Amino acid sequence: MHLESVCVRNYRRLRDVRIEIDPETSIFVGANNSGKTSAAQVLDAFLGSARKDRFAVHDFSAECWKAFDAIGAAADADAPLPTITLDLWFKVAP
Repeated sequence: MHLESVCVRNYRRLRDVRIEIDPETSIFVGANNSGKTSAAQVLDAFLGSARKDRFAVHDFSAECWKAFDAIGAAADADAPLPTITLDLWFKVAP
């Protein structure tokens, strides 16, 4: 069994991203400010860190701010809050 891909939603610049993982080696390559560091940090935050303060409000993607503003304006305590999610997809050998 190996990790085949990772899906990240609402974390910094990674609004809805799927990252394919090679069984041998994976390298993040991209332009400056494209989310390479965010991809590594979200993996550490979910999988490697045991700190309770591993996420802050500024870790949410810019798209989430509209929802936060709407909730604040309506003072609706029952409205669903945006979430940061990480889905791990594994491949199991037969």
